[in-house]
Amino acid sequence: MKDVFISGWCGYPEIFGDFADEFDFVVPFVTHSLRDIDDLVQEGGRNLFAWSTGAYLMLDQPVRPNFENIVLAAPFKKFTKYTPAKVLEKMVLKFAQFPDKVIEDFFKRCKSPVIPLMVEGQFYILMHQLKFLMNTNIEEIEWDMTGVTLLHGAEDVIVDIEASRDIQWETSCLLTELDGVGHYIPPEILKQHKI
Repeated sequence: MKDVFISGWCGYPEIFGDFADEFDFVVPFVTHSLRDIDDLVQEGGRNLFAWSTGAYLMLDQPVRPNFENIVLAAPFKKFTKYTPAKVLEKMVLKFAQFPDKVIEDFFKRCKSPVIPLMVEGQFYILMHQLKFLMNTNIEEIEWDMTGVTLLHGAEDVIVDIEASRDIQWETSCLLTELDGVGHYIPPEILKQHKI
């Protein structure tokens, strides 16, 4: 059975090290279109891990992804509820001139030990994804989240832990709050939730 990891903005596999090698690894808009992602999650498998934007895309599915084990790390229903649109607008403007600096600053704020390098030719895709985040907004999750695990860092300054608390309150999922962890969830923690 297949294991799938759907990452977030600029979430190239190297930020998750060897753990990423255990999955069909998806970087939204980069390696897979939204339609490809929809097809992949409905095809199903054993483990589905999704981080940040990837977790948003899973929450936005019309039906439950067809996986035995679903783990959503640092999920959100509306990104600008936690990171103001003005901050994203500034990121877009700065990214136009200094993309490597924006990526570095973002991953430092995520508390990631690895700063990914932008892949040549993906500037506009990453710019589009920043703009995509401005318009994220799920009013209501349409599928049963029984048995789904949410992981969220207590020190997340990108998407406040309240995002996961709100999702848990509205659904029947499980939430693990991670002390000392930011927006980036380290692979050694993620591994504990793989079946």
